[in-house]
Amino acid sequence: MIERTREKATDMETGSLFETVTFTTPGRDKTIFTDMLQQAKDLAAEKDEGKTCVYTSFGHEWRQFGSARRKRPMPSVILEEGQSERIFKDVKEFIESPQWYIERGIYLDVIDS
Repeated sequence: MIERTREKATDMETGSLFETVTFTTPGRDKTIFTDMLQQAKDLAAEKDEGKTCVYTSFGHEWRQFGSARRKRPMPSVILEEGQSERIFKDVKEFIESPQWYIERGIYLDVIDS
């Protein structure tokens, strides 16, 4: 059984309604919930696969800014000569150096390229 309850009060920081979703099942096996939530997460990620999502800082969290958009082909991006190569090099260096961030206490959740 799934029960969804919305409160009339709102979060003062984000302005969103407080909401509670309660899952109930007979038995003691909790894996049904983790499996269901993982499947929901995977389905949600599929709709944005192959697209670019932009996020913005909103208080203490990151929120998606606008809708996910199709990735543009690199030749359609107008940059100065050699700029795209410098950007790719910088991103590659960033992805290949997680230890530098770990040593400084910065947590990275980098998706495999």
